[in-house]
Amino acid sequence: MKTKHASTDSELIESFFNEDFKSFEILVKRYQSRVYTTAMLVVRDRYAAEDIVQDTFLKFYQVLAENRYVHHEKTGAYLVRISHNLAIDHVRRQSRNPIITNVDGKNIFDFLNIGKEISFDDFDKDKRKEQLKWAISQLPEREREILMLRYFAGMKFKEISEFTDVNMNTCLGLMRSAVKHLKKYLLPKEKVYDKNLYPT
Repeated sequence: MKTKHASTDSELIESFFNEDFKSFEILVKRYQSRVYTTAMLVVRDRYAAEDIVQDTFLKFYQVLAENRYVHHEKTGAYLVRISHNLAIDHVRRQSRNPIITNVDGKNIFDFLNIGKEISFDDFDKDKRKEQLKWAISQLPEREREILMLRYFAGMKFKEISEFTDVNMNTCLGLMRSAVKHLKKYLLPKEKVYDKNLYPT
């Protein structure tokens, strides 16, 4: 006799519609590890990832309860996408007050190779942070997302490509473009003046 734990996702969802709420619990146990891993790859924080797991299944429950779930979509892929989107939202919220180091603890200005070109003699750490926050906010949305996933979430480009469904070469191109734009925003503009009027 087939046990409920051996039921397919579709069968469990059908049972849920028939008010067998144990079916939802089985779905949670079936996919919670994958959902957690998805979140953890992005946020790199255990507690944040655990919150995202809860929010993911809460959203899934609401979708089922409101009869909005599309049955032809694979349940696992659907839950992973919800988890990924929630994790990206978390990273975006964190980026409003970003740290200056990447996942390896290296200064992001060092990576950009502009640390020495920007004089911080007159800047304290908070001003430096605000400068970076402002520069990141000026990036096009796609570039900003790739930058945050790479240097604030610590994801590899292969992971970024899979999660964003963007070709890896395109991801690399967007990253290069983001760096170029950050240099433009962060490097001091050279002062141009008439040497005849202002002799050295």
